[in-house]
Amino acid sequence: MIELLEGVPGAGKSYHAVAEYLLPWVRKGRRIYVNVDGFYLDRLAKFEGVPLEDLQRQITIWQTSAEVLDGLTKVDPGSAVFVDECQTVFRAQQKLNGEILRWLETHRHYGIDVLLICQDYRQVTSGVTRVIEMTTKFRRLDRFGFRNRYQAFVRGNPEELEVIRGFTGTYDPKVYAYYGSYATSTKEVRHVRSILRSPSIILGAIGLSVATGWFVFGGGTFGSGSTVSPTLATHTPKPPDWMRMDVSPRLSDIHPIRIQGGMTDPRLDGHEWLWVAEDGRLLTVDEIAAESGGTVQAITSRGGKVLKGSGVLWGGASTALSVLTDVPTAEVTSGASSLSAPTAPSVTKTPTRPASSIGERLTTERAATDPTSRAIGQIEEPR
Repeated sequence: MIELLEGVPGAGKSYHAVAEYLLPWVRKGRRIYVNVDGFYLDRLAKFEGVPLEDLQRQITIWQTSAEVLDGLTKVDPGSAVFVDECQTVFRAQQKLNGEILRWLETHRHYGIDVLLICQDYRQVTSGVTRVIEMTTKFRRLDRFGFRNRYQAFVRGNPEELEVIRGFTGTYDPKVYAYYGSYATSTKEVRHVRSILRSPSIILGAIGLSVATGWFVFGGGTFGSGSTVSPTLATHTPKPPDWMRMDVSPRLSDIHPIRIQGGMTDPRLDGHEWLWVAEDGRLLTVDEIAAESGGTVQAITSRGGKVLKGSGVLWGGASTALSVLTDVPTAEVTSGASSLSAPTAPSVTKTPTRPASSIGERLTTERAATDPTSRAIGQIEEPR
């Protein structure tokens, strides 16, 4: 099988590849061919407790793109191939050798698994992307406050839009020791810390504090008459590094969002689904997963799409329906998406509901025949 891991730098794709693919292959004794920057056998032997000579017989390291192209068709049957930054080997719009293309098309006959990593599949030539069977898109979560976690969504071929499943993972600092990406980031962090601790910065901060104190307490305002009453400035000392605690969120910090139903977006020919939250908001799967902090997966059940996972609660209270049915028609249809609100013929209408609400204007027959106005969990499909 040929698999592709894609995502921006720091999204977790290299970490996931080492933790979930490379290390299990090594521990099973599988023959491996690797093209990963910063991967060294002596480091692997040290942390795995395996003699270096055994790893040298088990693992072949390709140093350049030319070595990858030359050795790809010569790997042993039943082996595993791991190529990081594969866009540097199989560049977009670059014509591949016919022998390599035939090998990619028939690699499964020899029991070979291929793992490729890049930032975007469109950077890779179509001769490679068209034979990829599974694609995993990684996304950074540090912007949402989750520094120790990453999120990914799995689909088939890179050109396919439907997400098969999603998952989140937690970074284990022990895995960082196996490859060089973490070493580079550690040096950058240490460099920043060393700058902040330099004597020039410290002396400058002291001088600024003295000047500020003189201005406040020593009559910084010139002239006669007015005096400045001294104000006691409070300062909270910064605790030392060893007293600081890591307040990164844990995997248990998941806040599921209750979803009432969903609808397709006609702007994207029905490929994009918008899901109705309990408070009436329209959210995508990515937005639900990021906000809840859990896994969210869209599946097909009884002819319709539903959501499953730790970050979502399906159905329940009818708050979202009442919010939608109380919105004037002009406010809904004037937007860029032009989504028709879902109707709920089985819900008893209350006297306080305005007569111009969408739920009273749309009939069940119109909603059933218009796929863009179907809301999952609200209208039953015609039999």
